[in-house]
Amino acid sequence: MATVYAMGQKGVLFKGRLRDVSTSSPEEVSLANADAVYVIFHRPDGTIIPKLAETFDDDADLSNGADIDWADDDPDEPSILDMRGAWEYTISVHFISGKYIESPYRDVFWVQ
Repeated sequence: MATVYAMGQKGVLFKGRLRDVSTSSPEEVSLANADAVYVIFHRPDGTIIPKLAETFDDDADLSNGADIDWADDDPDEPSILDMRGAWEYTISVHFISGKYIESPYRDVFWVQ
């Protein structure tokens, strides 16, 4: 069963992790040299909304990956959930070197 949110709902936390799945044993992607991390939303109408996210991990240098979180909880901004239908989100990281990685996996949720 897919997650369902109400139109205009606030306080929703979107999270993920990046793993390198190009090998036989997937590993966490090191975020030690990350310049920025994003949660990227794909709206039902095809538009894309990137949101600057935060990283959380006990490993201070982020070399073993980290949780990547974005919460729709800014009281001065309207909810991102402003369109009914099927939404998707994914995680991406931009590194200081200019390299960019986006997760090939998307989480699906509904807004009604």
